[in-house]
Amino acid sequence: MTSFSILGTTYSRAEIISKLKALLVIFVAVSTTHDAYRAAVATKRAASTSGRVFVEAVIAFLKLTLGPNAQTALSGLGIAPPKVRKAASAETKAIAKAKATVTRKARGIMSKKQRSTITATPQPTLQVLDAHGQPLSAPTASPAVAPPTSTPAGTPASPAKT
Repeated sequence: MTSFSILGTTYSRAEIISKLKALLVIFVAVSTTHDAYRAAVATKRAASTSGRVFVEAVIAFLKLTLGPNAQTALSGLGIAPPKVRKAASAETKAIAKAKATVTRKARGIMSKKQRSTITATPQPTLQVLDAHGQPLSAPTASPAVAPPTSTPAGTPASPAKT
């Protein structure tokens, strides 16, 4: 057989072999490139730890040298200004205040040595108030009615009145 019909096209034996060799070259190139990529990533990971420490030291040196108010000069060097601290929410403040109050109550008025012996801090409770300042209560379950107790046959359920 000298010609083959593949996908509606007729190919000779030499054309099929040359097409397969071209595909093989592409697959080998991808494999080689992938191996080179993996080696480069491994090299980068090895260098990134020491490199990160060095870059952080350079940034600290520049901040120290230029001063804390030189944000324009630092931003010109690609150093971002420090992030602004996020304000605590009302809930976080309430919990912190409750914890502080409970801790002070648990420790009482003591000397420095006595206070240092206390290691566990009690867990505070949080009470939620409605719009009128009244505490919200959890729904309570209605008490279950006890089933009537049975009495042995022939015995009155209650003492007879005379």
